[in-house]
Amino acid sequence: MAKPSMLAQTIIPTKALVITTDPAHPLYQDRALEDADPFLVQDMESNGWKHGNVVVVLSKDDPNKYLVVAGRRRTKAALAAGIKEIPAICLGDEKYLRPSDLVSVMVRENEQRKQNNTLARAVEASKLLELRLLDYKPTEWPEEVAWSPNKEQKKEAKASVAADFGLSVSGLGHLLSVLDENKVSDALREALERDDLSFRAARGLLSSTKQEQEAALARLAAVMTTRKSEGRSVTASDVEAVTGKKQLVKVERTTLERIILRRTCPSDVKQFIGWLLDQKAPTDLTYLPGRLDKGRAAASATEDSNEE
Repeated sequence: MAKPSMLAQTIIPTKALVITTDPAHPLYQDRALEDADPFLVQDMESNGWKHGNVVVVLSKDDPNKYLVVAGRRRTKAALAAGIKEIPAICLGDEKYLRPSDLVSVMVRENEQRKQNNTLARAVEASKLLELRLLDYKPTEWPEEVAWSPNKEQKKEAKASVAADFGLSVSGLGHLLSVLDENKVSDALREALERDDLSFRAARGLLSSTKQEQEAALARLAAVMTTRKSEGRSVTASDVEAVTGKKQLVKVERTTLERIILRRTCPSDVKQFIGWLLDQKAPTDLTYLPGRLDKGRAAASATEDSNEE
C-alpha cells in the first residue's frame, strides 16, 4: 500500500485502521472500549460513507497500519457496517510527531463533533496540559536531573490547551478542578461520569462543600430523570433553581470562534482548524498542530505583523 504524504487526503482500507486500546497511549480514550453506535452503523449500511475524513497517522508499531487520531466512532461504525474503504487525512508518521500535537487534533475534533462527558474532558485536558509542558523540556536534559517548566511556559501551555477546548484559561481551570478529590463529592463525580450534568451546571456546584453538593444533587434527582428522557443534561439554570446561587459565567465560544476572534494562534493554525471543521484539506498547508502555538502574546504579534 502506497504511503500518503503528510496532510494528504487519501483512501485507506478500514482493515488497516487501528484504534488504540492501550491506556498508556496518549491517544487512548475510554470510548475505544465502547461498541459501535448502532444508529451510525445503520446510517452507513443504508447510505454508505458520508461522514467526511477521519484523521490518522502511520503507526510506529506497524508500518502497514494507521492509528486513528480523530474519528473513532465513525471508524468503528464503518467496520461494523462492512465498509471497505474510507477517506482520511494522514498527518504523517507517528514516530516523528509529538504526542501533544496528536492529542490536540483529537481534542479539537471531539469538541466539534461529539464532546465527552465533563469528567472525561477534564482527564483529557489534564493529559494534554502535561504533554504540552513536556514539550518545553530540552531534549538533552539528563534524566536523572529534575526538570520543571517556568512560569511563562506554564502560562503558554495553559493558553494553548484552553484554546483546544474552546475555553478561556479560567474556564480551563474550572474544568480541571472537577478532578480535585478535595472539592468534588463522590455523588457529583458519578453524575459527571454519567453525563447527567453539563459543564456549566457542574461549575455551579464546585464552589459548594461536598455536603452541599450531595444535597443539591438529591434535590435535582427528578430534574435529572426528566432531562435524561429529553436526551439532555441538567443545565446551569436547573442548578441555580435548586441552590439559589446565580452563576456569573460567560458562555464559552467554540474552539474555532475563540481562536479566530481572540487571536490565540497564528493564521496557519486557524487554517488547519478551519480545515478540520469542514474536512477540506488545503493543498498548501504546512502547519503541524501545536508546532507554532506559542501562546497569546507571540501569536498576536505574528498576526499583527502579517496584517501589516
